[in-house]
Amino acid sequence: MTFRTIIPNVFTALNLLSGFAAIMIMLVGEKMEYAFLAIIVAAVFDVLDGLLARLLKGTSDFGRQFDSMADLISFGFAPAFLMLHTTFFLQFSDNLNEIVIGVLPSAIFLLAVSIRLAWFNADKSQTNDFRGLASPGAALALTALMFDYQSWFYEAEYNMLYIAFLFAALMLVPVRVMSLKVSGSKWHKIFVLVMILVSVVLLILRSPESLWIIVLVYYLAGILMYQLSQKFNKPKVNV
Repeated sequence: MTFRTIIPNVFTALNLLSGFAAIMIMLVGEKMEYAFLAIIVAAVFDVLDGLLARLLKGTSDFGRQFDSMADLISFGFAPAFLMLHTTFFLQFSDNLNEIVIGVLPSAIFLLAVSIRLAWFNADKSQTNDFRGLASPGAALALTALMFDYQSWFYEAEYNMLYIAFLFAALMLVPVRVMSLKVSGSKWHKIFVLVMILVSVVLLILRSPESLWIIVLVYYLAGILMYQLSQKFNKPKVNV
């Protein structure tokens, strides 16, 4: 392992430890806002490790696998545990049906993230663009939505289940979504600029809970921009 590969992996480790911190915060019963913040910090480290790997030309098979393991903790297990904390631990019941309904959303989300990460590692075409919503985006949107509409999740026991199925579908439906990795393509550059502007405006107007709106805009705009890039970048055939 060289210096170029070690630096990105350090940030991957910080991503993993941030996810672990989110879980520990929930276990000791601290405010859930801190767990949400720890997941956001993990996402920042996840962006930085990929950015540094590309800048330093330090990508490696080890780094790819390590990154997926860290993502499974930070964007799979941590959000799933937060869902469990909300629907099960805080509304504990000895009724079997209520226990299943309380545990099922977490299980569905964690399973979907696991499949999404394995799929990403096996699919070499997901280099500059993705198939489906990436797990960090799903985790941020899920946790932000839970904090933005806390009362809604308490109103009906099935609400969390619907949300779990929704994010599982967004991650696993194989629709092409443009990534935020800036490449030589002008479409990628335009997309990144638009998302920066949208994110800044929403965060100023609505606070960090607006992350779920930002992720939704990213997902829909990413599909549109990918289709446009494919349509207008087709090589011209000389007759």
